[in-house]
Amino acid sequence: MNNDNPILVSDVMDREVIFISPGTTLQELLKKFRGFHTFPVVPVVNKEGIMIGTISFRGLIEIFQTKGTSLIKGVPFLEKEEVDIFNLDIDEDAGVLFIAQDIMDAKFLHLDEDMPLEKAYTTMKINSVDRLPVTDKEGRLTGIIGVFDILLAIFEKKGLIK
Repeated sequence: MNNDNPILVSDVMDREVIFISPGTTLQELLKKFRGFHTFPVVPVVNKEGIMIGTISFRGLIEIFQTKGTSLIKGVPFLEKEEVDIFNLDIDEDAGVLFIAQDIMDAKFLHLDEDMPLEKAYTTMKINSVDRLPVTDKEGRLTGIIGVFDILLAIFEKKGLIK
């Protein structure tokens, strides 16, 4: 794409985002996403609309893993250990005992709504993610964007989609 009229993330993002509050129980979270084919990145937003974390599929699994592996978490090449999801230690009360704040990752990737689309794509590619939440300058959740959204915008700008 050329730089004459750069497309911004806010031009392409989906403004209808499913998000949860820090007090949402695990059970409520799972019910909300039951019909999805994949578990999305779920933004956690406080009462002021500020995004304070995200919940990922991996985050859901990690709460049921044996805690002994947490020492290796900081070593990048050892971090990606395959998890046997069929042998997780799951207590049936976990659905009401865990809340979003327990599961969320407070260090999360997001894109600024004023970011050029090319920079957003590069950020997603470098971090091996295909969907990210979008925030404004104050940190309020304003949307979500995926790689396919970016591809469609490029196709539209090139005249493939009218």
